[in-house]
Amino acid sequence: MTDEVKDKIQKEALQAIEDNNGRGIIVIATGGGKTRIPILYALEHNIPGEKIALIVPTEELRDDDWRKEFEICNCLEIFNKLDRYCYKSINKISDKEYDLVILDECHHITELNFEFFKNNKVKSLLALTATLPTNVVKKDLLKSLNLNPIYSISLDEAQDIDLISSFSIEVRFTTLDDTDKYILAGSKEKKFYTTEKKMYNYLSNKIREIKGDDLDLGEFAIRNSKILTASEKKRVEMLTFQRMRILYNSKNKRLLTKEYLKDIPKEERVLIFCGSIEQAKEICEHTYHSKSGRKDLSDFIEGKINRLSCVRALDEGKNIPNLDRSLIIQVLSKDLNLIQRIGRTVRKRENHKAKITILCCKDTQDEVWLAKALKGINSDKIKYYGD
Repeated sequence: MTDEVKDKIQKEALQAIEDNNGRGIIVIATGGGKTRIPILYALEHNIPGEKIALIVPTEELRDDDWRKEFEICNCLEIFNKLDRYCYKSINKISDKEYDLVILDECHHITELNFEFFKNNKVKSLLALTATLPTNVVKKDLLKSLNLNPIYSISLDEAQDIDLISSFSIEVRFTTLDDTDKYILAGSKEKKFYTTEKKMYNYLSNKIREIKGDDLDLGEFAIRNSKILTASEKKRVEMLTFQRMRILYNSKNKRLLTKEYLKDIPKEERVLIFCGSIEQAKEICEHTYHSKSGRKDLSDFIEGKINRLSCVRALDEGKNIPNLDRSLIIQVLSKDLNLIQRIGRTVRKRENHKAKITILCCKDTQDEVWLAKALKGINSDKIKYYGD
């Protein structure tokens, strides 16, 4: 059934591209087969590889995952000839002419890499994402390229049409620790140790004091806020980062995670999204992050191990086969990140129901991020524990 559904979706998306003169954003939930759509478009229009540019967030997506998609479509010769770039370097490309440019994970567009479109000629431009960016600058940049959503399928819609596996989300609440005085605080002259909770509250009060807010809404504070000077903005940024690190490295989250994992059968394949590298190393023997190698990831993909912890590195793009559940120790403020993480687990397979567990510290910015991240997901799929 899924292949038939994907075929139907791809045909509809291709028609939408034709109706919009070869430009637009394809918004389909992770695992929905959107990657193949621009490949099929290139084949239908006989666009040679020399006239195609592929732009992606990571080298792995650029060299491995997209290669597999072209191979599945029996057109590896096109892949071998097209220009492949990462977003971080495309601002250096100039004086090229392309019949087709593919923007994978198009929410990575920035004012810097937008220079690519000023310095090169592009005929058809297709952008792919699971969730549209909400950032005003990114939205304006995409719109200036005449890129608007032309075909969309949300996560809930994808499940309804059997494009992805069914899924459920459970949120487990904990609190910041207020007994272990292990966090260094104070001035250079007078240092002392305090608890997570006391340090978090101190930082929150300082942020509120500088901003002039009656109500602390963290990074979203707008009520009664004064106009900050450059030095005040820098100070708020530093305090906000310090507060964020407390949440990302929460002691009680680590303890709750360890207890949770004890109850998961060893044969279940679990991907664990952590808030920091230190947390990832403590939680799981096998890790993948910016400072790790690829061995543990390769072993996880090949099914040699059943648990892997990561830090942002697997939020998007990479296909992980046969995942049973995801444990998200740290939710981020953008719903895009949560949708991408859920997408790792809900790829369609027979009799699979994906399980997603999210940990959250009560009475902190964590709750603000959680509410924002879950906003676009059907509340019937979400259960809360420990609140």
